[in-house]
Amino acid sequence: MGRVATQTFVGEGARVVAVDVNEGAVHDTVASLAGKALPVTADVTRDGDVAVCVRTAVDHFGKLDVLYNNAGIFDEADESVLTTTDAIWDRTMAINVKGLAFCCKHGIPELIKAGGGSVINIASFVALVGCTVPQDAYTASKGAVIALTKSLAVQFGAKGIRSNAICPGPIETPLMRDLLKDENKKRLRLNRIPMGRFGHAEDIVSLAVYLEADESVLTTTDAIWDRTMAINVKGLAFCCKHGIPELIKAGGGSVINIASFVALVGCTVPQDAYTASKGAVIALTKSLAVQFGAKGIRSNAICPGPIETPLMRDLLKDENKKRLRLNRIPMGRFGHAEDIVSLAVYLASDESTWTNGAALVVDGGITSNYF
Repeated sequence: MGRVATQTFVGEGARVVAVDVNEGAVHDTVASLAGKALPVTADVTRDGDVAVCVRTAVDHFGKLDVLYNNAGIFDEADESVLTTTDAIWDRTMAINVKGLAFCCKHGIPELIKAGGGSVINIASFVALVGCTVPQDAYTASKGAVIALTKSLAVQFGAKGIRSNAICPGPIETPLMRDLLKDENKKRLRLNRIPMGRFGHAEDIVSLAVYLEADESVLTTTDAIWDRTMAINVKGLAFCCKHGIPELIKAGGGSVINIASFVALVGCTVPQDAYTASKGAVIALTKSLAVQFGAKGIRSNAICPGPIETPLMRDLLKDENKKRLRLNRIPMGRFGHAEDIVSLAVYLASDESTWTNGAALVVDGGITSNYF
């Protein structure tokens, strides 16, 4: 899809810096574009590599107007949370989430210097609805992309930066063709597409061209991204990996994951690694609901607003930060742990047997009053 995007943007009059970890592929992409696209070889999981890419774009073309963040992977061994390995979780999150965050970290300041611009992030439909053919690390990573995009939109909109995510269905790319060599897997996916075909890269890129037309991610370190994703996403996935088989043996049960309201609306006081991780939790919860509902497993996420815990009190020792958050809560107070736990008790009980795949917001009305 990156190749088609490069060609299409150039065709619309843009000057493009095309980036790929594969040197041969990126040079092939720009070979026929008559100097209107510059090839750069880089690994987006390396902060320094991304910084060089952005500096190259500005030095070569004078400014940056658009970030099109398309780099991503879908490992063929990425399946259910029950079987996906530690290594696949790490690699998928590193490329699909942290790599995108690094592109925003270095690119957005240049968009601001240029007077505004567009951030276009590629997510996926599976982060919105779950998938009966599980690919849980990928699904969670794309939920993180959606949540991070919302956070960027809230943080930088007033500076002329538009941030949007495109959520494609299955697109017929070389990667997709390679993954779906198994005819049964291919047929299972095609049977769920009302139009009876996979999408084409052009279907997505044409929307991207439209979107680019006329503590934040900027400061969050590599180590913070790694630690936050490891605990908040991979740790939760491991709990599901080992816990769900026991729930199935017991004849059914309830999975209750704690996400956050910030994954749904973004946050003017940025906490982008946390926000992205909680978007991943919501997306993974939906995938679990689809996979295991027929086995009597209910999977739901609770999305609390700010809860008055020792951690929260420590974070909000600064009275200005505390006031800024309180001013956005219609009920005028932070939540208490009991406000969340009472909902968890309901979700754990037999009273909730028809509640599955939900992201339940308990936030004192913040999301109703957010704007």
